[in-house]
Amino acid sequence: MLRRATYRVEPALGSLRAHLKPECEPRHTFMPRAARAVIQITTRFAQAAYRRYRPCGPPAGDGLRPRARLALRAPGGRRCPSRARAAQTKMEANTPVSRYTSRRAFLSLLGSLCGAATSPLAARARPQNRTYRIGVLEQTSQAAQNANFDAFREGLREQGYVEGHNLIIEYRSADERQERYPALAAELVRLNVDVILTRGTPAVLAVRNATGTIPVVMAAIGDPLAAVTGAAQPRGNVTGLTVFSSELESKRLELIREVVPRLRSLGVVYNMGNPTFAFRWKELEKLVQSVGIEAHLLDVQKSEDVERAFETSGGRLDALVVAADGVLQANRGRIAEIANAHKLPAIYAAREFIDAGGLMSYGPSYRDLYRRSATFVAKILNGAKAADLPVEEPTRFELVVNLKAAKTLGLDMPDKLLALADEVIE
Repeated sequence: MLRRATYRVEPALGSLRAHLKPECEPRHTFMPRAARAVIQITTRFAQAAYRRYRPCGPPAGDGLRPRARLALRAPGGRRCPSRARAAQTKMEANTPVSRYTSRRAFLSLLGSLCGAATSPLAARARPQNRTYRIGVLEQTSQAAQNANFDAFREGLREQGYVEGHNLIIEYRSADERQERYPALAAELVRLNVDVILTRGTPAVLAVRNATGTIPVVMAAIGDPLAAVTGAAQPRGNVTGLTVFSSELESKRLELIREVVPRLRSLGVVYNMGNPTFAFRWKELEKLVQSVGIEAHLLDVQKSEDVERAFETSGGRLDALVVAADGVLQANRGRIAEIANAHKLPAIYAAREFIDAGGLMSYGPSYRDLYRRSATFVAKILNGAKAADLPVEEPTRFELVVNLKAAKTLGLDMPDKLLALADEVIE
């Protein structure tokens, strides 16, 4: 009986062992100790359950149960098969069905247990004796990213990953110089990090070109198709979040027109060195022309372009729309200062511009995006593959109004706008 049960149990345990072997998957799956623990627990359960059912287990090779075999010989030493069969029938009739017919149920339960051990639920188990290493590639310094990065750390803590305990974060900043991305990406690859977090199309492309094996999580990107083959099925080693939404530009235009009802000339601050903005500029230009507004492109591809872009506008602008880009956010203080100095009401794509003195912003919450990025990172560290994690869109948008900047500009913000705002800075 033990051999028969073993024949049924061993394939299930073998499948479990194969699934949990560290060499079967990249280093992002289970540690050997965790695999052995799951197998030991499953085996002990099998042994305990088997002992429970053993007294009334399945028949031996002659079809008789142990106690029925005692009746095989009649008094006098003669073999009496009919008597043994009758004894077995009587024994089965008097034995609870749940005891002697439960072998198949037990084996089914064991198979379910093995399946559960290899399910996504079990995949969330983390080895406690390993320290993971996350590489981060950003446009600006960590100090300039405090709010977003704090949200990222908090999201990791919620998933059980704590910096200094079981996590090391390798932060690399391009210091507003996009040409440094390839070298910094190669440096993170040499460090053999477990996953790389980055933001923006140039940085994502640099990391993707540097490695095809280390998973890459995009905290934010304009057009995800610039880095992945498909948002629903990325297929490669890149996944994460996009900030693109077809309604954002039209919403920002609507909001700035609430502040400047007689808007005729609109300045659009984009970084045309970022591949994402070529398409967005064409779409926005069509949109503003459809409502009788003239659009003027202010191209800022590096810090030195900020003043020059405003000078080329010739003072013909009534308002500004400023996009969120690594270069633009790195110069957000200067952009907001020049806009206020020229008495230009401006709507920005990220809240960070408001903290730098801008008038108002509408767009995805970058803090929320970084927090959600932590979920992507945790899933990958727990064994998921980037190719199996669809790219997600922003779910939280925020309108922030800065009344201090409005006072500087001599503007009375409409009550309707203030009522819609998620945050009003007095």
